Amino acid sequence: MATKPFQLGSISTGTLRTEDLLPVFAETVSLLDKNGKYESLITEANEVTNWDADENGYILEELQNALDEYCPPFVYFGAHPGDGSDLGFFPDYDALEEAKNDGCVHGDYCFLPDGEVLQISDHGNILLMDSTFNELWSIV
Repeated sequence: MATKPFQLGSISTGTLRTEDLLPVFAETVSLLDKNGKYESLITEANEVTNWDADENGYILEELQNALDEYCPPFVYFGAHPGDGSDLGFFPDYDALEEAKNDGCVHGDYCFLPDGEVLQISDHGNILLMDSTFNELWSIV
């Protein structure tokens, strides 16, 4: 059974306030953390009542690190290139272009060292698959 493709896009827009970001980041980590690795961090984030960024900034930073850890190849967690208050999972176009230019393209496919298969069409569509050609994420 194929796994559901990774969901690209924003998880928070229009704010950088700790009280807005902590719950959203914690919820997103919770959805991605299937083995409970970050359970105590999620609990700590959900128990915050003092929204002082100086006191709780480390929790936000740890949640950001966790979100970054769950990114598939050629995806980063952070600010959208055009809007610093739009936070989420976005394609790393520089890394994609580098992979494409490294000469790994064989026909329409780029077979990557870790087993993933990248397809970039001449129209700009991007598809990243695992080694058995199951979609990990795509942009059409």
